[in-house]
Amino acid sequence: MNSDQTIRICVAEDEPKILTNIVKKIQMAGPEFTIAGTAGSGIEALKVLETQNVDVLVTDVVMPMMDGLELVKAAKARLAGLHCIIVSGHDDFAFAKRALQFGVEDYLLKPLKLAPLKEILGTIKERIRKEQASIEKRFLFSVVHGDQQLAEAVPAIRTEEVFIALICIGNAVRQADSALDPEISESLRKGWHLASADTPHIEGIDKWWLIDDDAPNQKFLVAANTNEPELVFLESIKQWKMVFTKSFAGSPVKIFYSTQPVSVPNI
Repeated sequence: MNSDQTIRICVAEDEPKILTNIVKKIQMAGPEFTIAGTAGSGIEALKVLETQNVDVLVTDVVMPMMDGLELVKAAKARLAGLHCIIVSGHDDFAFAKRALQFGVEDYLLKPLKLAPLKEILGTIKERIRKEQASIEKRFLFSVVHGDQQLAEAVPAIRTEEVFIALICIGNAVRQADSALDPEISESLRKGWHLASADTPHIEGIDKWWLIDDDAPNQKFLVAANTNEPELVFLESIKQWKMVFTKSFAGSPVKIFYSTQPVSVPNI
């Protein structure tokens, strides 16, 4: 997924009229879905994938020089995170099963209808969002904990400046989870899970991440926002404190923070 939250799609179809119809249907599915390129064969599609940033490949099965399954296999060998959809004029269960084994995420029939296409694109969009969030969290974890080797291996988040706070449940400690009473450890785990599930919606906050600290009762809250940064972040701290107080009922919640943004490498 790109920094502007769009999903970029490559369409491979050797019939021009059908290709035009698929492109129109994708555009009708929502403004977040954009066409990165089109191709009349598998060979042309691979060239698009080599030159454009593509999240999803939508491909016909029967095409000259390279069929859809061969294209999917070659494309995923180049782009492991690529999401693939097969479009076919034949309702063939055996073929659909084989397509899934190649890593195809769905199998749509011609003539292509908007509703099923919109549904699968929405599902893929959510998968991509979760994948991107996982990558960003791994990167921030490596930065917060000073793991330069991991930081270099994981793609950086697409935000130049963030706000950071330390959330502390109970008293500040510096001990491993194994040193805590099992009941306390389980209580902390459940509390963090509840807090993550009860995320407040804060206008102006683009993204947020909860990053593990060495101490199990502490986490770093990293937030990225755009307009009126200091005021928005201060408001978010108030709302987050309410969430953590609710999730960890009976335990004091302390939040330490700076009102000034920092660049990600300087966290």
